Amino acid sequence: MGTKPIEDLEAGIRSAIRIEIYRAACEVLEHQDKNVRKAALEKMPAKIRPHIEAEARRIWEMRKNDGS
Repeated sequence: MGTKPIEDLEAGIRSAIRIEIYRAACEVLEHQDKNVRKAALEKMPAKIRPHIEAEARRIWEMRKNDGS
């Protein structure tokens, strides 16, 4: 939900939410238009947004290098 910074959560909880961050990043990347992707990111809770953005960049680079 983004009510606490991820860094303040217990390690087990941080580990468990990684899949949700991944899924949110994939949702953002489904949009073809850069402005729409940016708008989708802005709708995410502020405390978790940087993590979703970083994951989206990681996935983007991985796909670009993979040719997928």
